[in-house]
Amino acid sequence: MTKTLAGERNAFRPIYDAYADRLFRGVLWRYLGDPTLAEDALADTFRTAFERLHTFEFRGESIYAWLVVIARNRAMDVLRGRSRRAELLRTVAGMLASDESSVGSAVSEDSARVLAEVHETLGTVHERYALAIRLRLFEERSRAECAQALGTSVATFDVVFLRAVRAFRRAWDERRAGDAARAPEGKGEDR
Repeated sequence: MTKTLAGERNAFRPIYDAYADRLFRGVLWRYLGDPTLAEDALADTFRTAFERLHTFEFRGESIYAWLVVIARNRAMDVLRGRSRRAELLRTVAGMLASDESSVGSAVSEDSARVLAEVHETLGTVHERYALAIRLRLFEERSRAECAQALGTSVATFDVVFLRAVRAFRRAWDERRAGDAARAPEGKGEDR
């Protein structure tokens, strides 16, 4: 344990071997209900534990209890992220729908045009922001995978992604306002 507390990565392996399955099944799977999310959260739990191991103090509780706290916090972060992602997807769907049509008809009737407009709009935002959106929403990569692709931490990726969505929304709104200003009289009226 002394080597582990000193931060030796190989010495941390027995802790992982002893508790990973219990954390996965007993905490993360139960909270998240999705094996992929639980696996990502498990990796994040142990990454956090390793980074913060120097702060662990024996106070009558085992290291497992400490790991459970980290895992629960990670699960809550994931659940909040899912909620934000669902809200984001609803927002994006609303943005993609024109004022004259519902989301359903915009997607079913004009999906190729709308997708092209989305990609054109992505081309107008900062390259890093466009990449963050493509990785997370189009390729549906995990936050950890996105962070790795951008060469950042997960926390930094979360900030980049939030800024990316805001930049995309501004660009999308400007595009829509410009399209509306250029539209000929009578276009978009009920047929």
